Amino acid sequence: MKYRSTRGSPKSLSFSEAVLVGLAEDGGLLIPHHIPNLPVDWRTTWRNTSFTNLAHKIFSLYIPSSEIPSKDLENLITRSYSSFKTPIITPLVQIKPKLYILELFHGPTFAFKDVALQFLGNLFEYFLERQNAKKSNAEELDKITVLGATSGDTGSAAIYGLRGKKNISVFILHPRGKVSPMQEAQMTTVQDDNVHNLAVEGTFDDCQDIVKALFNDPLFKQKYHLGAVNSINWARILAQIVYYFHSYFQLLDSLNITSDSPDISGVKIHYVVPTGNFGDILAGYYAKKMGLPIDSLVIATNSNDILDRFYKSGIYENSGVVQTHSPAMDIAVSSNFERWLWYLAYEETGHDEKIRDKIDERVNRAGLRVKDWMHELKSGKGLLIGDELKKIASRDFSSARITDEETLDTINRYYSCKSKDQLHPYVLDPHSAVGVTAAERQHVTSETYQICLATAHPAKFSNAVGKALENVPSFRFDTITPSEFEGLLEKERRVIHIVRADQELVKKIIERELTTNNNTKTSTPLIGKLVDTLDFAAKKHSFQRRKDPQQTPYINHPIGVAKLLIDAGINDLATIQAAILHDTVEDTDTTFEELELHFGKEVKDIVEECTDDKTLPKLDRKRLQIETAPHKSNKAEVIRLADKLYNLRDLARATPIGWSIQRVQEYFVWAKQVTDGKHFALWYRLKNVETKDFLGIKGINEKLEAELDEFYRNATFEFEGQIYKGHPEYR
Repeated sequence: MKYRSTRGSPKSLSFSEAVLVGLAEDGGLLIPHHIPNLPVDWRTTWRNTSFTNLAHKIFSLYIPSSEIPSKDLENLITRSYSSFKTPIITPLVQIKPKLYILELFHGPTFAFKDVALQFLGNLFEYFLERQNAKKSNAEELDKITVLGATSGDTGSAAIYGLRGKKNISVFILHPRGKVSPMQEAQMTTVQDDNVHNLAVEGTFDDCQDIVKALFNDPLFKQKYHLGAVNSINWARILAQIVYYFHSYFQLLDSLNITSDSPDISGVKIHYVVPTGNFGDILAGYYAKKMGLPIDSLVIATNSNDILDRFYKSGIYENSGVVQTHSPAMDIAVSSNFERWLWYLAYEETGHDEKIRDKIDERVNRAGLRVKDWMHELKSGKGLLIGDELKKIASRDFSSARITDEETLDTINRYYSCKSKDQLHPYVLDPHSAVGVTAAERQHVTSETYQICLATAHPAKFSNAVGKALENVPSFRFDTITPSEFEGLLEKERRVIHIVRADQELVKKIIERELTTNNNTKTSTPLIGKLVDTLDFAAKKHSFQRRKDPQQTPYINHPIGVAKLLIDAGINDLATIQAAILHDTVEDTDTTFEELELHFGKEVKDIVEECTDDKTLPKLDRKRLQIETAPHKSNKAEVIRLADKLYNLRDLARATPIGWSIQRVQEYFVWAKQVTDGKHFALWYRLKNVETKDFLGIKGINEKLEAELDEFYRNATFEFEGQIYKGHPEYR
């Protein structure tokens, strides 16, 4: 089995290549050369087998044994599903006589994405280990940078599937403030060094567009060996095919229908799938084309209804994103839809009698058609299909759009058993509630069974579920909350804030993180980071001079402050970097965003603590330095100590141009107020001063403090050729 691009590239890829590259070179998605047929006896030989054995049978149709030997594939599958909380993996639960829920949330992150991403994570590791095993000790090991965007569940599932894996770095973009608190916590509390969470100011589509743009940057993709975890990766779709077959067999078991029973042909199944990116339901399409007897695939959307609009009107166009109670479906453009469009275009070519039997020609034309469609979509025109193609589209799919109000009502009804013929109470998450509501709208026959895919555990969406059930006295959220969620919201977070949806900004963040990660081949030694910091500061201060008579270069000051810290035994890299950069924002056009981009959040935060607000009058700035000095972090305080010591010594060496004796003396007094705080205020008997606000920053570094005390005792300064002692009241 080989894989081709949806946009017509003639290059075929192996399964391992398709998994590792994610996207085709021409920007298209990868699809199998053909959809394999099921074995003639599949109903009997595949029946009564475990989920993992069923996965092995299905995967083997798409993965040649020459790429992954059968035993290796079996081990990969077993390992992938060993962390699930039920041996059934994806149990089918009946809630009405003809309505079933397929629970896909029993994996480590309680979302359906675990089914695919546990497997994909192990695939990445397997292929890398195999490639690296062939290398000599002198050769550089292959590595992969996994890049993905998430509207909620993909991120945590990808992170849990890849955390701690050798030679793999993971970067997940999510829209800041637009995923549920539990989803965010699941991602950002993971502390493994190879995991990087990027919170982007924007929508999921912004995140997804950035990911696609970086995959379409050939130099960046090649340099960092990008790999995809979003459903653009074919392995995601492949893994999801399994639970359609598994649920079919579970349904037959519940109906006591044997594989050879004549009644089996009378069973009609509608799969109802809440979807935004089209990947989950696309797996059902592949299952149907393989031969699984699916009568209909029902697309359930929330108010972000691009798919529903397409199947009703034949028009596919971006109308923006609105926030809903089902955030994983808050998507403007469904990335996986392109795969299905290829099959639609391919079927269209069969209407041309001249090429009906010319498979290669039809494949080429389908690719060109999809390429044109995607260009139209990207240009903002939207995509319009004619009536003939609309009829073809309606053969396999129908759709429904569900509002937030309907979603909450459904959650309430199914927990309270207000729904007709309901067998028992059931707590739906908001996405699954969208699916169940869509199922209720379908006109079905008495022979039809509906299977709704439950994509996430309701405890992941406490706000929506809580709102739906707030007036139900019998409901207590703690009764459905998994133990794994307890205390998760209070745990320490690791996340990088991306201030705007900008692919160049994200690219620089990724390059920076990979550069500073000791596990990557681009790791830079400490001396290199210091040189980079010095170079940055030197360029920023390049046209600035000190105010001494010699007008020495300003860069001498931050370098001098850093040297004082090193001489005082400070060897923390972030502190030294912040010392070198401490005046860049205050005195140049540098922004905090720029510092975080180049040097990381910790360095940026320290510099921010050391930076005065220049919109305030100078006297207010000096007063605030005294008052806030003791409330800074230790790293910021020690930089303040070194900064004051350097400036005081500079004043003693040469009085700045334009300064009077009084101004020099005032600086001496003010510097001691900042460093010694309350102790000096009492000693110096400052009038009209609340001493409780003068705590100082003593007790941070003995060497710097001793040097400051020595300076204050023996301070002298030069003015117009005369030598003066420091202020008599503190000498």
